[in-house]
Amino acid sequence: MNNSYKKIIKHYKKIAITCVLLPLIIKYHAIILYPAIKLIEVLPSHKEVYDNIASLRTPFLKRSLSEDDILNKNIIKLYNDAKYSEHDLVNLEFIFRELLKIQETANHEFAKEIDVAIKDLRLEKFNTTILIFKKLIKYGNDKETYLGFLALATFFTEQDKAILYFNEALNINPNNLFLLNNLGKSYLEMNQLAKAKKTFHKIMTLGNKGQKPELIALANSNLGIIELKAEKLPKALLYFNHALEIAKNSNLKLIQANQYKNIAITYKKLNNSKKSCANYRKARILYHKLYLDFKAEDILTHLKKEQCL
Repeated sequence: MNNSYKKIIKHYKKIAITCVLLPLIIKYHAIILYPAIKLIEVLPSHKEVYDNIASLRTPFLKRSLSEDDILNKNIIKLYNDAKYSEHDLVNLEFIFRELLKIQETANHEFAKEIDVAIKDLRLEKFNTTILIFKKLIKYGNDKETYLGFLALATFFTEQDKAILYFNEALNINPNNLFLLNNLGKSYLEMNQLAKAKKTFHKIMTLGNKGQKPELIALANSNLGIIELKAEKLPKALLYFNHALEIAKNSNLKLIQANQYKNIAITYKKLNNSKKSCANYRKARILYHKLYLDFKAEDILTHLKKEQCL
């Protein structure tokens, strides 16, 4: 009892301040939180302690994951651990979400086939998923959409055939932006840079016409990646920074995170470790706040390897 009393006496100022401030923070968090977060985002990143504070997820918002979210997260992590490309991971998530959506209205037998397809995806097998999308093209009423998903699934096994499916779908609707974006990224993955560039310029034109900042930002980002692959680093930085500016103005957090990562990679190639580290850290903070933990962890591993922390 005597020891407890001594501890209270020793820390009474801290206890008193906490007792006063905590109720005020809870009561006025809506006013306090937003400017505090904005301040953290503009300050430069110098210490691991800073990164840990800036990476805190909004404490007054709860994010509950459904069973489907957890399954999707586990599958994506499996493919990430197996060193699949970011293009593959994005496509896999599209495929998985579409299978679950179809399953909701499918009859009993077809729902069982989708269960098998999902199990196969966990084993890095795609044939069942490919067959499902072929059936939907044959018997469904949305050939354009399912040709696109067939192309996504086929890209894991036969890239040239996947391109044929993308083009078949685009013959139905040449301005389908989902298909165009995936076609461009597929060309990029196959290192067919001229075809990729042509596709992303078309997306930028459509984005400007429709005043869609997300499309313009994505097109700039992908054009930057093309220049990065071609080792045209100053030009790549221009595209990435333009994409970042658009994303900030439109509050597109994921695109911002991706641009910080792209900029970091470019500065690394330019042997500018200081700017590379700073941008990697900004990317990591945003990925963590967006609950993209595997991306945040990958960058953290890299930061430690490069002795950025």
